[in-house]
Amino acid sequence: MNQLLDVLGTGLDLLRSRRFPAALAIAGIVGLFLAALFMFPSFDSYSDISELTLFGAFVGFVAAGETLVILIGGVDLSAPWVMTTGGILVAGWATAQHVPTVVAIIGALAVAGCVGAVNGIIVAWLGLSPVIVTLATNGLVEGGLLAYERGMSPLNVPTPITHWVYTKVWGLSSAGIFWIVASVILAILLRRSTPGFRHLATGGNRIAAVLSGVPTRLVTVGAYCGCSVLCALAGILYSGFVQIPYYGMGDPFLFEAVAGAVIGGLAFTGGEGSFVGTLIGVLFIVTLNQFMSALNVSAGVVDLIYGGAILFALAVSGPGSAQKALTKRPARRPAAKEAATP
Repeated sequence: MNQLLDVLGTGLDLLRSRRFPAALAIAGIVGLFLAALFMFPSFDSYSDISELTLFGAFVGFVAAGETLVILIGGVDLSAPWVMTTGGILVAGWATAQHVPTVVAIIGALAVAGCVGAVNGIIVAWLGLSPVIVTLATNGLVEGGLLAYERGMSPLNVPTPITHWVYTKVWGLSSAGIFWIVASVILAILLRRSTPGFRHLATGGNRIAAVLSGVPTRLVTVGAYCGCSVLCALAGILYSGFVQIPYYGMGDPFLFEAVAGAVIGGLAFTGGEGSFVGTLIGVLFIVTLNQFMSALNVSAGVVDLIYGGAILFALAVSGPGSAQKALTKRPARRPAAKEAATP
C-alpha cells in the first residue's frame, strides 16, 4: 500500500513539475507534425520547419523579453508598441534620413532600452504594479511614435535587413537560427552566471535576496531594459519580413509570446522557468498557429485555443515549487548526544 502511495505521489509531483508543460509542448509539436503529414500530402517537413523557425523568431524574441520580467515576478505590457517602434524607427532613419543601417538599429535598440529603464525605475523605486505601469507606457510609446512620425506612413525597411531575414542557412531561416542560439545563450547565462543567479533570486524570494546583498532594484531595471530591447529586435526582424512596417504591428505578438512562455513552464510567481522552456513553448504556439491556418480555422477559435492552453499549463504545473518551498517546514535535526560524564 505504501509503495502504491509513493508511486501516486511521484506521479502527482511530475504533473506539477515545471518541466511537465514543456514536455507536453514537445509531444504536441510532434503530434501536429504527424497530423500534418497525414492530412496534407504536399507537406514538406524541412521547408515547413524553416518557416516555423522564421515565425518563431518574431514571437520568440518577445517571449524571451517577457521571460526576463516574469522571472522576477513582473510582466511587460508595453511590448506591442515597443516592438512597433523598433521597426518603424529603423525604417525611417535608414531610408529617409540615410543613417547607416547598423547605426539605425543600435539607435532603435537604445530608445527601447530607455523605455524599459523607465518601466523598471517606476516599478522598482515607486513600487507600482507592473501591469499598470507598462500598460500606461505602452500608450505613451504609441502616442510618442505617432507624434514623432507626424502620422506619416512608414517607409521601406533597409534592403540588408530584408535580405538577411529571408536568407537561409543550411535550409533554415537565419532569423530562426539567431533566435535559437540567443535563447540557448540566455539559458546558459541564467543558470551559470552571477547576474543570472541574482535574477532568479530576485524572483524567487525578493526579501531573502535583499538580505543576501542582491541589488534587486538594479536587477528589476535590467530585466525591463532587456525585455524592451528584445521586443524592439523582434520588431526590426518582423519589419524585414513584411518590408514595410505598420502601426500596431506588434499587437498580436504579446498574447502569443506570453502563451509560449507559460506553456514552456514559466511561473508567474517568479523565480522559476527557463529560456529553453520558453523556446519550446513558442515552437508549439507557432506550429499550432500554422496548423490552424492550414485548416482555415478562424482567428477567434485560435485565441480560444491559446487561452485554454495557458490555463491548462498553469493548472498542471500548480502554483510553483518556489512558493511551495517557502511554505515547507524544514526537517528537525536529531539532538546531539550529551557526552557521558566521567
